[in-house]
Amino acid sequence: MGPWDSTEEGGSIIEEVKEAAENAMKQTSFVYEPTSGMYYDYSTGYYYNAELRMYYDGNSGRYLIYNEETKQYHFQNGEEVPSKNNTSQKRTKQCREKHKASDDLGIDKLTSELSEMTIQAAQNAIDSGVGCEPCIRIIVEDTTVEKLRPGSLFMVTCKGGTMGREGDHAVLIPDINVSKHHAKFVFNPANSTYYIIDLGSRNGTWLDGERLSAALQESEAFELRHGAIIQAGGTKLLCHVHLGRDTCASCEPGLVQHVPDVPRENPVKNPEYKKQLQNLKKKFGVGNAPPDVYKVPGYEDRAEMRRNTVGSSHHSEKTHSSSLTEVMPQTNKGFKMLTKMGWSEGEKLGKDNRGLLEPIPLISNEGKTGLGAPSVVEPNVSASVKKKQAILQKTQDRYRNISKEECNT
Repeated sequence: MGPWDSTEEGGSIIEEVKEAAENAMKQTSFVYEPTSGMYYDYSTGYYYNAELRMYYDGNSGRYLIYNEETKQYHFQNGEEVPSKNNTSQKRTKQCREKHKASDDLGIDKLTSELSEMTIQAAQNAIDSGVGCEPCIRIIVEDTTVEKLRPGSLFMVTCKGGTMGREGDHAVLIPDINVSKHHAKFVFNPANSTYYIIDLGSRNGTWLDGERLSAALQESEAFELRHGAIIQAGGTKLLCHVHLGRDTCASCEPGLVQHVPDVPRENPVKNPEYKKQLQNLKKKFGVGNAPPDVYKVPGYEDRAEMRRNTVGSSHHSEKTHSSSLTEVMPQTNKGFKMLTKMGWSEGEKLGKDNRGLLEPIPLISNEGKTGLGAPSVVEPNVSASVKKKQAILQKTQDRYRNISKEECNT
């Protein structure tokens, strides 16, 4: 029986080592990604390559090295981004070697790799920010300032920061209702809690609907919790307190400022639309058929000939026009309606037969204007023009008189 075979306790040494490795990785922020064969750190967003001992940034396609002295990540100078073909071949080769070498490795080699992986995971966990002090991610929830966009992000770290209208502030709000030095943020490392203090602003600072202090008076330190809302002037700020580099969907500017596409609804036409369109076509003499149909050689429009000779037989076509001299016929709709109301032919209209019997006569009012009509101003004519018009009028009268005398003789 080999050292890697199953034992009576119900498991092999390989399974125990794998279980120990998984437990060690669960304590950190690393997750094994089988497709790439690397470990993904969800706190930083980088992949760790154990062979190169470097981090890989998927967004820029470059490798990074962690500097323990500066506690920062730096790009590797001269490092080229591997091509997709080489990467896929390398991943396939790593998978084959992983399954092939499982029976050839010894206990000592696997133990040393496990120890090295655990040390590197712990070191990377420290470098990535796990266990760091929390920070405040402040999102602009609502504002009346044109230069400030809703969804904008402000960051306040454990070093603290200030809020104001002008100058170097962690939270800068260009609003006239916000003081130049409005408030400040303080971090207490003893209980890992952030506090806000009003620096004696004129218009005050509100925390969850309550004012911190009176005007021009510095306030006490008030605790800032996750989800608290700060109002200064016409701006509301939503506070998110997260550990390390953790974020959520409500404090990511790209997600908060994103406007979902709303599908357009087709406008509903008025039910009377088609009927009104037909009436307009009928009014202006526009037919449904194109005019080219009537220009076909040899085509004889019998309907047009019948309309011109016989006339229209449509039930709603008006064939009789109103007249002031003719009596209203009995087939008229008005005649029938008045008859049903008790009126008989030859009687006057109105109550007690006091109305009109004859239709209202049509009297022309040519040359007269109504009440409020503007007066017509005659144009100014010079004396020479008036003299010429008078001579022309006399000449015309003479010729008319001569023609009348010749006719009489």
